[in-house]
Amino acid sequence: MGYAPLGGFLLGLFLVLLLLTILSSFGVGVLNLVSVYKKHNDQESYLANLKKALKLNLIPLSLWVILIIIAMIGMPTPFAGTLLAVKGLGDGFNVINFFAVSSYGMWLCLPCLIINSVKISDL
Repeated sequence: MGYAPLGGFLLGLFLVLLLLTILSSFGVGVLNLVSVYKKHNDQESYLANLKKALKLNLIPLSLWVILIIIAMIGMPTPFAGTLLAVKGLGDGFNVINFFAVSSYGMWLCLPCLIINSVKISDL
């Protein structure tokens, strides 16, 4: 985050949205587990509560889409390769760099959000 101003507004926005995506994905995941295992008196209230919790998955999913769009646009990352010592970064950051630098945990989160968002229509 300290080097984000060197890349301009778009890189700073990208990093803030990435942080929000990570935190909201974790929070929504915990909320989903709590709503799945919460005790209810009847099946209807259980499903209504679960549907409300699953609708929150659309927030990190939309953040993911925005991140991919920003990465497709691309942005400059001056001195990123030398200052941060990250081999996947060059003079610019685009969607290919985003795929290369991201870990498996980031990409495993995306299908989980998609599956939970699709389950909204089933309930």
